[in-house]
Amino acid sequence: MKIALDFDGVIADFDEKIRQEINNYYGMDIPITYLFEHDWKRLLGIDEEEEEKFLQYLFADISDVEPMPGAIGNIIALQDKGIDFIIATHRKNREEVFFWLKKHGLEFLIARSYFMKLGDEMPEVDFFIDDSGEKLAKYRKKIRKQAFLMKSAMNKACLDVFGRIMRVDSWKAFYHYINGEINFQIHQGNKLEEERIGK
Repeated sequence: MKIALDFDGVIADFDEKIRQEINNYYGMDIPITYLFEHDWKRLLGIDEEEEEKFLQYLFADISDVEPMPGAIGNIIALQDKGIDFIIATHRKNREEVFFWLKKHGLEFLIARSYFMKLGDEMPEVDFFIDDSGEKLAKYRKKIRKQAFLMKSAMNKACLDVFGRIMRVDSWKAFYHYINGEINFQIHQGNKLEEERIGK
């Protein structure tokens, strides 16, 4: 079973970093509830040039970004059960992501990281979890089974009008879903083996 993980908002807890950096950059004091979508120009009332400057500032350093609650432990637990994880991200700086992964004990994901904005092509996967409904829609033909939208302040506006996305509010919820899939596959495999040997 192959699962694609987005980096920001799925492995790394980026919502709080975004709020802090908006407040620092623009001299504001907004609560996280004001962040409800990924369209920076519309959200902040800025043009493309200002957006580019802000994004360079925002993504300049991710070393202080904490992991999402439960992400590290659940990724390792599912990997131990045979899950093949990859990272599928729109980030443009491989070295920063690799440094962060090493820092948090996920170095095994380095060789399995795809940076689509740098020309990498995401392989087909069974499941994809992201915090962007737009990205899940963009890569839906690469997802064999289910797309998951990790709960985030930034994706409240995603309506999912086609019903293709399952929302999860935590790594615990995602783990339980995937663990159920693993157990179902084991059960199906045992059933087929019993039929094969005539039990």
